[in-house]
Amino acid sequence: MRRCFVGCQHLVNRNLCGGREYMKSIVARRAARGAEFMDGVRPGWFDEVDGSRLNIYSTKNCILGQIYGSYEVGARLYGFWGNNLALRYGFLASVFGFFPTTRLIRAWLYEIERRRVQAVFASNAPKEQSSEALV
Repeated sequence: MRRCFVGCQHLVNRNLCGGREYMKSIVARRAARGAEFMDGVRPGWFDEVDGSRLNIYSTKNCILGQIYGSYEVGARLYGFWGNNLALRYGFLASVFGFFPTTRLIRAWLYEIERRRVQAVFASNAPKEQSSEALV
């Protein structure tokens, strides 16, 4: 038996491994964590991101780059500069480029679209009438 190709804790047995699914879940959690963070510090951030330009390795077209003008400005603002927090929040794929960026981009696009849909439903929800308006 040997370790999985993605370095996860699964052991390869008869060439079957959950490593790919494990990696997808890591990527999805990182993007979800980053999106939740952005919800807390900058509500509506998802409307500032152009998904067709999203590129995790671009300092201008990554999530923070599109919102703040450059990755460095956003990373310094939130304390992600010079440490691995940006990796944990999905703002960076990997320092060495071994992380599957297309999966991370897809995970971010999912989080962005989910928030856009929620915003549409929230704006179209019927407004509750106050008891004073009924009198």
